[in-house]
Amino acid sequence: MRSTAFFLSVFCRGCYTKVLHMAQDFLTLSRHGTIFYYRRRVPDELRAIIGKPYLVKSLGTSQRGLALIMARAYAARTDSIYQYLKTMKKSQSDGYQFDYTFELDLDEMGKVRKIKVDATPEETAAVESAIQTALTNLPSQPARMAISRPLSPAVTASELYEDFFREGIGTERWKNAETSRLHDYDPVWAKFSVHVEKYGLTLEAVKQYRAEVLGAKVAVNTKIRNLSLIHAVVMHGVERHELDAALLINLKTTKLKGKGKSKKTNTYLPFTEDELKRLFHSVAYQGNSFKKPSQYWLPLLGLYTGARIEELAGLHLDAFISVDELPAMLLSDEETTDGGKNEFAPRYVPIHHELIGAGLLQYVDFLRARGYLRLFPDIGEAARDGYGKRATADFIEYRRTVGVGKSQGERSRQVFHSFRSTLAVKFYHAGIDGDLSRRLTGHAAIDVHQGTYLGAASIPMARATVAMNQISFNLIHPPFVDTAVYEKARSRVRGRSR
Repeated sequence: MRSTAFFLSVFCRGCYTKVLHMAQDFLTLSRHGTIFYYRRRVPDELRAIIGKPYLVKSLGTSQRGLALIMARAYAARTDSIYQYLKTMKKSQSDGYQFDYTFELDLDEMGKVRKIKVDATPEETAAVESAIQTALTNLPSQPARMAISRPLSPAVTASELYEDFFREGIGTERWKNAETSRLHDYDPVWAKFSVHVEKYGLTLEAVKQYRAEVLGAKVAVNTKIRNLSLIHAVVMHGVERHELDAALLINLKTTKLKGKGKSKKTNTYLPFTEDELKRLFHSVAYQGNSFKKPSQYWLPLLGLYTGARIEELAGLHLDAFISVDELPAMLLSDEETTDGGKNEFAPRYVPIHHELIGAGLLQYVDFLRARGYLRLFPDIGEAARDGYGKRATADFIEYRRTVGVGKSQGERSRQVFHSFRSTLAVKFYHAGIDGDLSRRLTGHAAIDVHQGTYLGAASIPMARATVAMNQISFNLIHPPFVDTAVYEKARSRVRGRSR
C-alpha cells in the first residue's frame, strides 16, 4: 500500500477544507511563433505584493510536449506561491485572520510519519492546537508528538544572491549584468545584508530593512526602487530555493494615491531662445573662464548632438572618426561610452559645423598628443552612476548661476536632458523625418518597420550631416582656448586615478 498524504487547510474559524489544484497549460507562443512561454495571470489581490499583473517565463523550447511538462511544473509552483500569499494577507475589516496549512504524511499503518507546517511564528500556538485536535481523531495515535518546522532556509543569503545573477546572466535579464550588479544591486544588497547578518534570511530581517528604507530621507521613487531590487532577489529564492513567500509582502510597495505625477509633468521642457542665450552668451563662455574644460564642451555637445549626458561624459577619444569622409562621433558603443540605454542607442552622429568652429576636433587632437584616452579626463568616475553624476552636478550649478530653470531646493524641468528636447523640436520644425531624428538622438523605433527592417541599416551619413548642419540656434560660440586652469583640472583627476 502506498503512503497517504493527509492534507488539512486549517483556518482560525475552525473549518477544514481540502486543497485543490486545477490543471491548466498556461502556454503561449512568442510573437514569431518559435518559443513557448509560461504566462499566468496574478490574482488582483496579490499584484501589490508580486509587483506585476502576469508571471511570464520563457521555456526555451519550441516543442509543445516539452513545454507542457515545464509549464505544469511552473503551474504547481505558482499555485503554492499564490495560496501561501493569500493565506498571509490580513483582513482589515474583521481584524486579524490567520490562515495556515499543515500536511500529515501517514505510513502504511496509518501512523504519522511526518508533519509539514506552513505558517508564521505568531500562528504557532493556533497551529499546534489544531494539529493536536487532528491527531486525536486518528486511530492509535499518541496525543503528543513533536512538530518539526523549518527554522532557516536551505540557501544562504550570499548563495541566493550569486544564483540570482547566474540565472539572470543566462537568461539575459540585463543588457550589461556587471554594470547592473555594481551600480544597482550591490549597494542595496549591502544594506539589506546588515539585517540578514543579524536575523538571518527571515521575515524579521525583511521588516527591519523595509523600516529602514521607508524612514530614509530620499525620494519616494528611490524607496520603491530599493525595495523592488531586493524583491527581485527574494522572488528568485521563492521560485527556486523554497524561500518563505511571506518575505515578499514586505518588499513591495506602490505610491500612495494622489502622490504620483502624471506623464505630462515628468517631461523635460526644451530651452527657450532666451534661456539658450543665458547659457551660451554668459560671462564664462565669453571669457573662457570655466573651472574645467568639460563645463565648456558638455552643454555644446548636448545642444548639437542631443546625446544623453551619460553618453558624453564618459566619451573616449576613439569615438571621433570619419564616416564616408565626414567627421562623426560614435555614441553609446561598448568601447567608447560603456554601452547605451537601449539597442538603438549605439549610433554615428555627424559633428555639427558649430562644434568644429568652436575647435572640438583640435581639442581631440590636443588630448591625444598628451596621452589622454577620454575626452573629459577632468571628470572623475563616481562609484555609482559613472562619469555622468559629476557632470550633472556641474551643469546644475552652472545653469542656476545664469538663471535657467529652478533654484536650489526646487525640482526643475529644464535640465541637461532638455538639450535633447530642444534639438528634437528643431528637427521637427525643420521638416527632418522622424526616423532620422530618432536615429540621431538614439531613441527606440516606434513600429515594426523601423525596428525590424531598418534596425540593422546604418545612418546615411551624408543625409544626416546635411540635416544636422541645417539646424541653427542663432548663437555665437567663441573658440575654445585651453588654459592652465583646465590643465590643472585634468591633472588633478589623472593623479587621483593613478
